[in-house]
Amino acid sequence: MRYSARLLYESVLKNVLTQIPKVADGKQKLVVFECGEIEDLMAKLTRIAKRDELEFENVFSETVQWLFREVLEVQEIIGQKIEDGTEVFYRLWQDPNPVDFEYLRRTETETWCLPHQA
Repeated sequence: MRYSARLLYESVLKNVLTQIPKVADGKQKLVVFECGEIEDLMAKLTRIAKRDELEFENVFSETVQWLFREVLEVQEIIGQKIEDGTEVFYRLWQDPNPVDFEYLRRTETETWCLPHQA
């Protein structure tokens, strides 16, 4: 079976002088994965998520760590194969109002990968 999952990460900065950690950024990531047994789903997803944890030194000599924090959501992908147009994520609202849609627009950044249209 195939699934999509929303994962939450945060970056933590550690100043070279103070060594005090500070949360700098957060990001959500949408991943697709396969899992044969429902019991193994969270264990496999956690392994996938932790693969993307990393640590490096930035130009200010601060240690930056991107850390996996939690699984926000998991959804089964119903399609037999993934091809153009396969739904891998959805969100339903009960009785949405204009404020709901405005919230979505505010919390998501502008799409960067589409060609600019004049």
